[in-house]
Amino acid sequence: MTMNSNRQKRQQITKSLGLWLIAALFTTISAAQPTVIKLNKNNEGNYWVNVTINQQPAQFILDTGATGSVIDSSMLSTFALPPKKEAQSGTGFGDETSSQIQTDTLTLSQFSISGVTTSVKTIYTHPLAHLPEGISGLIGQDVLVDLNAKLEVANALLIIPDNNEIDEFENIQVPIQTSPMGFHYISATLDGSAISLILDTGAPQMVLDGQTLKEMGFKSTPHPTATTIDANGNEMPLHLLPPATLSVGGVTMMADVMLTDMSGLMNALNQSNEPKIVGVLGNTEMTKLGITIDFKNQKLILKSD
Repeated sequence: MTMNSNRQKRQQITKSLGLWLIAALFTTISAAQPTVIKLNKNNEGNYWVNVTINQQPAQFILDTGATGSVIDSSMLSTFALPPKKEAQSGTGFGDETSSQIQTDTLTLSQFSISGVTTSVKTIYTHPLAHLPEGISGLIGQDVLVDLNAKLEVANALLIIPDNNEIDEFENIQVPIQTSPMGFHYISATLDGSAISLILDTGAPQMVLDGQTLKEMGFKSTPHPTATTIDANGNEMPLHLLPPATLSVGGVTMMADVMLTDMSGLMNALNQSNEPKIVGVLGNTEMTKLGITIDFKNQKLILKSD
């Protein structure tokens, strides 16, 4: 009787331990969920997030059209960042002269987005006078790639996966390519003409280079009211194409296409033997196309109906 009783107790303990291990394993697996950050959207159509830099809070625009993250040089003292005098050259919107930007690179002790810490420890700085009120800088591709992030543009969600997360099967996938300068771009068609577009969540709407589109046979008219901003914060005129059919990965939409002078950036980007980039794809079009940007796997995900 005693031997049977002891054996039953050992079996019960073994079963309980097994159940505890299964429960602990299930809890660990269930806890491996991605971090989902709801993006804010301002009146200009930009998505922005809360960040901390060197333990100081701020608000930065999420700008996939920027290869590196940038802080407004007027805000350096707020984040205990000393100015540097060794400027580097950068390129933005504008012609060959106005597109040139002088940037500095600074070292950070801490950099996080909505509480998620990135291993990126450098940030660029130059004047960003054209930023909306309350915005101190831009989150670029460097941080998004470092975090293996997915950006659901239509739902305004930034998703940072757990390292063990398994990618789900998606309906339509379009490869993201990287230019020699580090810009992420995709292939598309505009009224049947093949084009390449930079993925730029810093742009509320698609903007293309006027001279390039003219050479492709497109005809435009001056926009009656709208302007855009060049790399140095100066206003630039806009032209407008008739509504055109934009297709990405077989998914199409009618787009209102804006044109401006982007010759400085286009000439820097379009090296020989590379696909010809003609401009940027903005938030409006990415939302209508239902695009998710998967930085980890370098692809666009479009959910078909």
